[in-house]
Amino acid sequence: MAGRILADVVKQTLGIALLLALGYLLGFRLATSIVHLLGMILLVLAFAVAFSWVMVLVGVMARDPEHVQLFGVGLREAVVEITRPEAAAGARTDAAPAHGHHRHERSIR
Repeated sequence: MAGRILADVVKQTLGIALLLALGYLLGFRLATSIVHLLGMILLVLAFAVAFSWVMVLVGVMARDPEHVQLFGVGLREAVVEITRPEAAAGARTDAAPAHGHHRHERSIR
């Protein structure tokens, strides 16, 4: 099981590196320190490890592969349901910035 978790961490690390490299090529520049960037990477990896262990737990507790697959589909549907844009329909808008721009963003006009 530790090998599977390590493989997930390596896969996530490569994914983060690829996203940062692509972002850099597209014009993303780091606005904070390298320490904050490393902290962000470690936080993402911590969540990846946590979710990997949840899946290991499901695999150990399931009676057969079909039950693992059913749980995976159910979990995916729950995450999609929570993160849908309509889920924020009841969010307060009085604290939102005017015209959707933050004070540090440049307006393109």
